[in-house]
Amino acid sequence: DEAARARYTEQAIRRLGSMRELVDGLFDYAKAADPGFAPELVPVALMPAVSDVLVSFYPQFTARGWEPRIDCADEDARVLADAPSLARALANLVNNALRYGSGAPGISVRGRGSEIRVTMSNPVERPGDIDAARLFDRFYKSDAARTGEGSGLGLAIVARLVEAMGGTVSARVEGDELAIELALRRA
Repeated sequence: DEAARARYTEQAIRRLGSMRELVDGLFDYAKAADPGFAPELVPVALMPAVSDVLVSFYPQFTARGWEPRIDCADEDARVLADAPSLARALANLVNNALRYGSGAPGISVRGRGSEIRVTMSNPVERPGDIDAARLFDRFYKSDAARTGEGSGLGLAIVARLVEAMGGTVSARVEGDELAIELALRRA
């Protein structure tokens, strides 16, 4: 039966895509968590890095009718980072906001002493179901709040990359918004 064959083929392709995402995520997590991973830290202009990542997700934002909000007190802010690792961490944050958020994200960049804090926040459907303390654990998914087919590795990768660059990452739920903050050393 051609209809059944087409349906099973579609299901197999979808499952293979999910499996590929999981394997890729596991590989990326293993690289970031490797004790021998030593990213090359150089001064990186933060706003161009944020802008490049946001532009790469333009089609997804347009499809949802979302326009990210950017609030940057210091557009010339520079951080000590590995540019590819920083881009990956920012991309994972944006991807998380697109997958599990219920509204456009806001990005705030603020300096505090010797560090720069990048905070991405966006509304979520069921904020009470999110355990902010566990968001960076491998494979953590809040069933009600994170109903997509993600692997639960994206934010764990963010945490490992930021820590490898000498920074910290934290999350909090404020009202109906999830806020994830990266603190990186000022260059």
